[in-house]
Amino acid sequence: MKLNDKPRQLAVPFASTGDKNNIPDKATQQTKESGNAAYDSGFPPVTMTPISAGGIPPHGKDFNGLMHDITAAIRYVQAGGLYTYNADFAGAIGGYAKDAILAGVST
Repeated sequence: MKLNDKPRQLAVPFASTGDKNNIPDKATQQTKESGNAAYDSGFPPVTMTPISAGGIPPHGKDFNGLMHDITAAIRYVQAGGLYTYNADFAGAIGGYAKDAILAGVST
């Protein structure tokens, strides 16, 4: 990649003012049956099954919610944001990578 091939900076996260669902970290039986996405499993199989065979289409609000989460995080980093240490997040990902750069917390 060339340094002058930088992607567009995102001033506004996708669907900032649009309808969107909050995407849960883990799917439940209810989210699977209703066709809602979850971060651990994505869209459930029922959304990839033909409607004629009992499937249901994916929810547009789920797409908006996913794209909003992703583009909000990208915008934060593009604006120079650094995340601070978060013990819950560190535990969920198995710890930060060696030499990870995190912002300090001022008191």
